[in-house]
Amino acid sequence: MNANFCDYEDPSNPLNGRRLAPTEILEALRSLQGREPFICSLETDSGTLLVGVGRELGCVQFTPANGGPPYLMATTGSTVKDNEFVEFLSGGTPSPISRRHCLPWQLVESAVADFLDQGVVPQNLHWEEV
Repeated sequence: MNANFCDYEDPSNPLNGRRLAPTEILEALRSLQGREPFICSLETDSGTLLVGVGRELGCVQFTPANGGPPYLMATTGSTVKDNEFVEFLSGGTPSPISRRHCLPWQLVESAVADFLDQGVVPQNLHWEEV
């Protein structure tokens, strides 16, 4: 499924507002990993994925298409303390994301690919309401 891309940190990103195919989205996310960690969104008919893009870590949050709850955040399921955070930039502001919601990049990429393929949050990850 295609998705509208929005880079919340860089309004001049030429991909902003473009409807991209899944392979284009994955290529774009990989190409943006060299930046400081930041937040982007992928809006589809099934809902929106907020994706934290970092070099080695990222995060994924799902919002249903109607914009209402439940808002689901992928989690490692680990026992990392809630007071440990990774900052992702959004609009020039560091947004702290709990370390337990940060996933290795390979899992982030897999979650995005699965969501775009199936239109639902991937069941191979732990999800919790936020």
